[in-house]
Amino acid sequence: MMPAAITAAGVPAPADGAPAGPALMALRGVAAWAVSFIRCVVIAYVAVQVIIWHAFYVADAWRLAGPAAAVAWDAAVVAYLRRRWPPWQRAGLDAAAGVLLALGAQWCVPQAMRGDTANWLYIVLVGQLLVPAWLAPTAVAAALALALGAAYWAGAALTSAVPAGGSSPAGAGILLLVIGLAAWFARRGLERSAVGADVTLAQADRDARAQHVVLARGRERREHERLLHDTVLNTLTALARRD
Repeated sequence: MMPAAITAAGVPAPADGAPAGPALMALRGVAAWAVSFIRCVVIAYVAVQVIIWHAFYVADAWRLAGPAAAVAWDAAVVAYLRRRWPPWQRAGLDAAAGVLLALGAQWCVPQAMRGDTANWLYIVLVGQLLVPAWLAPTAVAAALALALGAAYWAGAALTSAVPAGGSSPAGAGILLLVIGLAAWFARRGLERSAVGADVTLAQADRDARAQHVVLARGRERREHERLLHDTVLNTLTALARRD
């Protein structure tokens, strides 16, 4: 379900400091909806993974702590995004939650899937990359993406697992960075287009206002000339009748 409309107070200015116009506000609204939708997909993916590997989780109920924490956090983020687009500090908090999951939840991933890019933990981190990539300043977004990639690699390496499918924890961590970079470039490109549209709209509005002022002054001048003409004509008519 699409989040509620985002007000100007809840929409931060773009990275270059340009004011948030209608196009940029609409872009941020779509971005909030997209992030919420992706988080919902991630929640469903985690549930499917738990069902597929139910034997692993039934053997030790504590293994469900990781998937449960990830689902609860993503659900909270979706609920928050329905109200407003968070400031970049909360994007950092979201990434911090991902780092904790990456470091501590590898033990909640089935042995055959640890370090692989198809396990539920990796998909959760991919979803979490989108918030800093779409909201945080460039330096902050880069640091958060790097932290998520490093945390995933470290958590996978600590388990000493042989990943399935020929994937490596280091390669999976690097892929996280690439995904974050691609999301950031997409954000920058769309923001430039939105800011350009807002500039064009503002210029058109200024031109329309200027044209309105010119037309209003023209109407006022014609009305003044008409009144002057009528006054002179009436005065001359009155003088002629008096004579």
